[in-house]
Amino acid sequence: MTGRKPKWEGTLDIDEMARRIGARFSTWRRITGYTINESAELMKLLPHHLMAVETGDRHPSWAMVIRMLDITGMTPNEMFSSPEDLSPTADARTLVIQAVDSLSQLSVCVRRLHDIIQRSNVDE
Repeated sequence: MTGRKPKWEGTLDIDEMARRIGARFSTWRRITGYTINESAELMKLLPHHLMAVETGDRHPSWAMVIRMLDITGMTPNEMFSSPEDLSPTADARTLVIQAVDSLSQLSVCVRRLHDIIQRSNVDE
């Protein structure tokens, strides 16, 4: 078996993958305007834990990666790539998803406000 390279040689190591995931989430967070505290709340984490993941000092669990994918709307390919490997369309796609989600939430609020005003008018 001497002289043969291990099957895994040359593949991406886990530390590099963790750094990429943290960097992608950090980039998404800054583009969308979320603070570390707001993002940590979305992720159901303590801010210092999320910061450690973003900087690559701590590895995200698979559950955390799944939450990141869900929150950001990224595909696994987008999340696992380094930020410089992705085209601007990936960030634009994420922003569009966030905008649609925000508009949907705004629509719900406007409907509730409309209902409150209608009930107020009936009571007068």
